[in-house]
Amino acid sequence: LFHPDVPQGVLELEEGFFAFRRFAAAAEIVCISNLTDRSGVVRLPASMQDALWHDLIRGADVADIDMTFQPYQTMWLKKS
Repeated sequence: LFHPDVPQGVLELEEGFFAFRRFAAAAEIVCISNLTDRSGVVRLPASMQDALWHDLIRGADVADIDMTFQPYQTMWLKKS
């Protein structure tokens, strides 16, 4: 998933957030970053809501489609 030739795309999220998605075969990873100095909530796009996601930084499953981010926080989510 981290090879430079793996397909990727940018996700449109709430203002102040940046996200990109990389995918190969059955594997998928998404990086979401809060680029602001404020906490904020991001709702997973509809295309991601039917899967279970695991936060690689915290080592925990994502339990909700609405995720709270601290200022400048980044999450790396892997499709489980």
